[in-house]
Amino acid sequence: MRSILMLLTIFVLFYFSALSDFSLGVDDEYGAVRETANIWAGQGRWLNYLIERFFTPQPVVLFFPLFAFGLGLSVAFLLLARALRLNLDDPRTYLVFAVFCAFPTLPHMTNFPPNLMGVSVGMAAICASLLLFSNNQLLADKLGSISPLRRFRDFMAQVILIAIATGGYQSMVLTAVVGYLVLMMYLSPGTRFLSGRWWELHLWTAAVTLGGALLSEAAGHLLREVLNIQVTYVDSFLQPQLLLNEPLQVLRKTMKSVWGVYSGSADTYGYTILAIPTTVVLGLVGLLARPTTSRLNLIHVLVQALAILLIPFLLNPLAGGAMPLRSLLAVPLAISVMALLAVFSQMRFIRVTGMIVVVILALQSLYVFSALQSGKRLQFQQDVMTSFEIYRRAAEKIPDFDSSRIYEMDVYGGLANSAFYPVPGSSTLGASILNWDKGNPRRAVALMRVLGYPNFKVLSSQNRRKNIRVMMAMPTW
Repeated sequence: MRSILMLLTIFVLFYFSALSDFSLGVDDEYGAVRETANIWAGQGRWLNYLIERFFTPQPVVLFFPLFAFGLGLSVAFLLLARALRLNLDDPRTYLVFAVFCAFPTLPHMTNFPPNLMGVSVGMAAICASLLLFSNNQLLADKLGSISPLRRFRDFMAQVILIAIATGGYQSMVLTAVVGYLVLMMYLSPGTRFLSGRWWELHLWTAAVTLGGALLSEAAGHLLREVLNIQVTYVDSFLQPQLLLNEPLQVLRKTMKSVWGVYSGSADTYGYTILAIPTTVVLGLVGLLARPTTSRLNLIHVLVQALAILLIPFLLNPLAGGAMPLRSLLAVPLAISVMALLAVFSQMRFIRVTGMIVVVILALQSLYVFSALQSGKRLQFQQDVMTSFEIYRRAAEKIPDFDSSRIYEMDVYGGLANSAFYPVPGSSTLGASILNWDKGNPRRAVALMRVLGYPNFKVLSSQNRRKNIRVMMAMPTW
């Protein structure tokens, strides 16, 4: 319990500005007014459907979703620390958690409160599967020494846990793959490349992660059949035809994304974070300097480390080369491992330098999130004022305006994003709800309903086309 409280306290420190604020982000307006959780079934995120249907019927609220996210990450890291045999009394362990919970890709997920419950449960489920793997399969000299019944029980438990995580957010299956590779690299560094033991562990990893993904997809398909809902949203991200038609361009775009994330590029995060590439370099040096890293498996260990860094981007080629920052949920784990290898290195220079750099990385992460949160708050205030102006103008211009009547409303074009703080291109954090989609009347009506102006509905498509000339003659806001 003391460890959980310590971890949760660190999370609260990093996310205090968001925990104490209620500024809506893009899509929150939809989440706040929808009356059913069926949207999650169409997206294949059946865990989110169950959570919203039976536990959080109103997912867009102050404090709770983000606090639950922090609790989930704290439980997940506690399980991961035990799987890695880390000492929870060592301050360096909590330093690694600061990277794990606050790495600058995660704030972009926090901008979607309805997703947070599923992701928090999913992270805990993945780390529970890693603990099972660490305590059973990694400890055994060979898998054949474990009784068939116990092997089957462990296998099914890990498959179910990974399926639960994938049911919250599909890209979390990559987090599971990274986690299994981390355990093998950190706890079994002496395993010879392509030896029988190597094949056992890697085939087990492939089987449980694939089994978890397939089980999650089966659960999602069953839910869609029960609710009579078609697949939506997620399929719009996948563009495998681009990979087939323009493979070099897609791979170039993918590697650009990889470089942007690990170089700490301002184009990716809004600000340059030099502590990220420094942490990666120190972690790799710390890995190669471990006493268990012999010359024979040097290349093998390097390949494992590179795989851990690259696997979070495996979906990018299928999505045309780029994925939103919020979907890169395996990246914080990969960077946390680099930080772990640095701060726990037996080389004093690497250890001391690593602790300094990881502290800087944590502070830079806090700064970047603070800046993004500042932009989000200011932009939402502008959306609130614009919504009030729309209502005031309607009350002023409509003859005999009646607040109890429902009026049709349309939005033509969108307001230019006037945020003073940077908004990373692949993120919605700090973006305007009224400007998103270049002006979307459904978003505007939903936002106004949340703000207490419920007497509007979206103009029909037929009438909207008729009004285009009228719209073009109106003053521009």
